[in-house]
Amino acid sequence: MKKILLILVLAAVLGLTAPAVFKNDITKEPLAAPVPTPTEAPLDVATSTHVRSPDGIMTLTIKETKKSDGTTFYSFLVSGEDADNLEIYSKTLTIGKMLLSLNSWSPDNKYLFITENNGNLDNYLIFKATGEAFADGTPYIDFGAHYSEKMTEYTLKDVTGWDGPDLLHVRTSGPAYWFEISSTAFYRLVQR
Repeated sequence: MKKILLILVLAAVLGLTAPAVFKNDITKEPLAAPVPTPTEAPLDVATSTHVRSPDGIMTLTIKETKKSDGTTFYSFLVSGEDADNLEIYSKTLTIGKMLLSLNSWSPDNKYLFITENNGNLDNYLIFKATGEAFADGTPYIDFGAHYSEKMTEYTLKDVTGWDGPDLLHVRTSGPAYWFEISSTAFYRLVQR
């Protein structure tokens, strides 16, 4: 009788626990796939760089904003004597970059230049510090256009800065030149 009682108790225990064990194994819910959480678009990242004029009176600021769409927005601002964050130029680039030179300012603070690199070549844009247009009505002198039109013999290497209030120093694959702002003429420098 003890055997029968033990078998009945064992059967009862198994009868009660077996459905729970099998139920958990058979009807187990599949693991839920992770639900992606929406991510916010990356914020635009802005930086600023400043270059002071030789006498420290004027400041040229480049504000560079890298956009979430892969483009970069550039804004150039002049501050100083009669200007307070006067925007003289702005541009959005998909490739390349825009730069300031430590020698961006003319010695008399009347002109400045910035560098635009398209990924392969540098071009130089020359502005009046007041933001005013030049005599021909253009807001800036496109140095690259003048160079390619007038100087076909030598490859442009770079514009290093100012040799005088109206003279930019130009390095080429041959001799060096001055670029005179008022006449947009090139003058060959003597090499020794």
